[in-house]
Amino acid sequence: MRWLLALFMIGGCLAAETVQIGSGTLVNQSLPIEPARAYSYSQQVYLASEIQSAGRIHSLSFQYSVSGSIFLSGNNLWRVWVGHTQRGQLGDWVPLDSLSLVWEGILQESDFSGSLPGQGWLTLTLQNLFIYNGMDNLLIAVDENSPEYSSTSDEFLCTQTGSPRGIVFNSLAINPDPADPPSPSASGFYVRQAHANLRLELQAFSYIPYLPQPEDQAQGVPTSASLSWQSQAESWDLFFGEDAGQLEPLAQNLSLPAWSFAQPLQPLVTYYWSVTAHQGAEEFPGPVWSFRTLGEPIGPPYGLNAYWQNDHVRLSWSPPELGTALRYRIYRNDVWVAQSQSLSYLDYEVAAGQTYIYYLRSENHLGELSGPSNVVSVHVPEEIENLILNQDFETCPPFSQEIEAWSNLDLDLSNTWPWDGVSFPHEGEALAWLSFFPAQTTPPLSNLPPHAGSAMLACISSLTPPNNDWLISPPFNLGEQPQLSFWARSHTDAYGLERLRVLISTSGADPQDFVPISSPPHIAVPAAWTEYTYDLSAWSKQSVRLAWHCLSWDAFALYLDDILITGEGGYLPLDEDLQAAPDYRIYPNPSRGAFRVENPAKTSFSLEIFDLRGRRVFSARDISSFDSRKAGPGLSSGVYLLRLSDATGSRIRRLAISK
Repeated sequence: MRWLLALFMIGGCLAAETVQIGSGTLVNQSLPIEPARAYSYSQQVYLASEIQSAGRIHSLSFQYSVSGSIFLSGNNLWRVWVGHTQRGQLGDWVPLDSLSLVWEGILQESDFSGSLPGQGWLTLTLQNLFIYNGMDNLLIAVDENSPEYSSTSDEFLCTQTGSPRGIVFNSLAINPDPADPPSPSASGFYVRQAHANLRLELQAFSYIPYLPQPEDQAQGVPTSASLSWQSQAESWDLFFGEDAGQLEPLAQNLSLPAWSFAQPLQPLVTYYWSVTAHQGAEEFPGPVWSFRTLGEPIGPPYGLNAYWQNDHVRLSWSPPELGTALRYRIYRNDVWVAQSQSLSYLDYEVAAGQTYIYYLRSENHLGELSGPSNVVSVHVPEEIENLILNQDFETCPPFSQEIEAWSNLDLDLSNTWPWDGVSFPHEGEALAWLSFFPAQTTPPLSNLPPHAGSAMLACISSLTPPNNDWLISPPFNLGEQPQLSFWARSHTDAYGLERLRVLISTSGADPQDFVPISSPPHIAVPAAWTEYTYDLSAWSKQSVRLAWHCLSWDAFALYLDDILITGEGGYLPLDEDLQAAPDYRIYPNPSRGAFRVENPAKTSFSLEIFDLRGRRVFSARDISSFDSRKAGPGLSSGVYLLRLSDATGSRIRRLAISK
């Protein structure tokens, strides 16, 4: 423990402080000497964190408790050394040539603060002042050479420590040589988990440079930084460089404790520097400091969105507002899993039934990383048996009425109500159903999450009620035991609940072709996500379309999400645009099981394989050729459709397997 005991003046101009380390009453430690032995030599280490000061040491004091009358005559011949050390504990001697002799002589009764016998502090005013740097630990060595000794009840008080902080050799007959002391295995050598209570009188930092700016070991220092320090000396010399052991003179005889560089420093470089102060004819060298410069500022990407799509999680984001990103690091569940130079990424390394947490960091051309982006979570659904369609609207462009393969009709042709305090593209315009991304409004609607993912559909209240907006699915075959489920909610019930009808058609795609399957006259949708489920067995094995008709009356907004259609043997017809693809070779075709796909252009393409029910059975991306013997799905006999997609577009080819 450190105690700041006093502040006072030395020589009329330089402030000093007395620091006490330790206040314990531990005895029988033989530190700094053993009074009951003729000879002793000890070393103790005091931590920089305990001293918490730097400067010129003027005196050392040890706390004593003496009961015998012969203590002084039997223990009065001392030599004391002091030095810096990196050691935080002791088990063997620190070489004497690394220490400085600071006191040598015969103790006088005036060196003791109280009468002898008695209690108090033995103070040694150093004959050679020691400049302590405040960063290394302080080692004190004491050699007692008087051939006499005193009572076993004479003690120097010590403080217990958690690690070995003192070592000592003592003997009635052997006077150890501090330059070649006895080894730790010698009889009379002891290791102590303690140190003697100590007071240091330090000259305040008037001349020795201190309080550097940038701070020592600072990180992220601007390349335009300047240097400064505190010192009351007359002038200073500045040394600077990239090697702590070979600093070059940068400036001499400075009249102010500061320096500005003519040119910016290099980014991402660790620099070392030191200042030597001059006062009269004396020099006061300071410690070596360091700092590391900042690179180019780089902010995190923003607007990260992530959603499940078919067999992967799709992530997209916007570039940082600060700095230029060379690439982006993708983190899944706090683990760096990939990087991307574009503004999107497809993660195929995911498992059904699991939830994943994603965030990104920008990386600039210097390799510096930004802080993390916003965090998103994605739940990968369990594999759904007899799935025909799973529409979650995550792939729709934000705030768009374009929903691929679906019909989206605005039959009321009325402008919609503008929103108070929130803006988004097409706000207030005449709209049908709109792909709605709450996190991308201004400001984001954090209290209005979709049922899952980042997107949902919104049907916003028209200025001229009622709404008359139709969402119509593509045709699909229901198969057997078909089921429909979806989720819906009203934005609020403050203006009345939203109104919704669900309908089915076995003929055309016009609104008059549909008949309702929801209860008449309409569903009053609650202001919380609610699941709706319908049995479509009455239309088993038929090709149908479904429709969602919003007919709200001057309410606010109706939301729709996660439409799921299942049916045994049902399928969504594949768009069979069987255009010729002369640039691709699929052979042999027909095949007895194994086949190859080659692109003579050697450019990257994606391959998807579907059965005739429209179910995807295999996919691969960013390939330049394909060999089913190495990476194939093991297709059974039948006819399959291969979708080949590249930068020029998408085309479909048939493949026959006959085993």
